[in-house]
Amino acid sequence: MKMKDNLDSFLSEPYHIINSIFAGIIMLIFIYSGIFSAEKNNHPIKSSCAEIQGHPCKSEGLSRSFSEIVRLRFDTAKFYNENGIRV
Repeated sequence: MKMKDNLDSFLSEPYHIINSIFAGIIMLIFIYSGIFSAEKNNHPIKSSCAEIQGHPCKSEGLSRSFSEIVRLRFDTAKFYNENGIRV
């Protein structure tokens, strides 16, 4: 019963709810980047920026870059997107 009371008091604060949502989103990004690799080029979400605008955009290769950052391959990450490490 005490654990339920602690959880209820934790979730009664909007600050805790918002932070929990942000933490969940960040965890999902890390899981996505850990599952899909730049080597296999198997990211299910493709960049449509180049197709729409007709030229490469600054965010092209960012998913592959972040996947390499998660694996601590910073040189390769910079190859995919030079702004990836800064983001």
